[in-house]
Amino acid sequence: MTQDIDFTKPWEYSDIKLKVENKLVYANKLIFCMWSPVFRAMFSKNFKEKDAEEIELPGKFYDAILQFCKVVHPPCSEINGSVYINIKENVHLLLPLVQEYQMDNLIERCEQYLLSESASVQNYIIGEKFNLNRLKESCLGYMKRCPTSRLLKEGFNELDEDFKVNLLIEKCEKYEKNTESLREIRMVIERKKPTTFPGMEILCDECKNHRENQVDCGICLKNCCKKLADILKIIDR
Repeated sequence: MTQDIDFTKPWEYSDIKLKVENKLVYANKLIFCMWSPVFRAMFSKNFKEKDAEEIELPGKFYDAILQFCKVVHPPCSEINGSVYINIKENVHLLLPLVQEYQMDNLIERCEQYLLSESASVQNYIIGEKFNLNRLKESCLGYMKRCPTSRLLKEGFNELDEDFKVNLLIEKCEKYEKNTESLREIRMVIERKKPTTFPGMEILCDECKNHRENQVDCGICLKNCCKKLADILKIIDR
């Protein structure tokens, strides 16, 4: 299995050494080429790395490259459904690398894993950084519903200023609309005078007649309750 390969020393099919933080990682060129157009160009065109036995990777982290090698090297037993087993532990290490090396399949798998987690401000920031549109959409929906006090605890202030302003304006507009809807519902439930009130259009004709005469609603109550339920569903979105 892939996790049994020790990438810190030469192994049966290793043919390239990656120097990271003054340490060596041993990997296979062909496997890299199968995953990445960047590596294909590096090892097949007129780049200095084409015939090199050792490549230095400045600015990379040793642990990240080790995890990267474990994920991209076979066998397929590393895959659990559509998500790599190791991604749970190293998705944040992998994303910068798989994006740089244009490994679209792995980018999609990383995003799929993040989508399986609870939506959050931090995951939105990750989605923004790595252009993960499905993740951004999921987390944006969460931020629209989530109380602002909770968002502030999740790093809301790290977001772009214009984005924060637009999101807060949208949340305020929704709050105002929902407040008016709740006011109408309260008026219906409490059956208060005057007989004409902001929530009057919610009632059916029979209920309006009952209200004007200040008598209890009868069989029409179910219809009006359904209208109230529909409003509550809108508020809860």
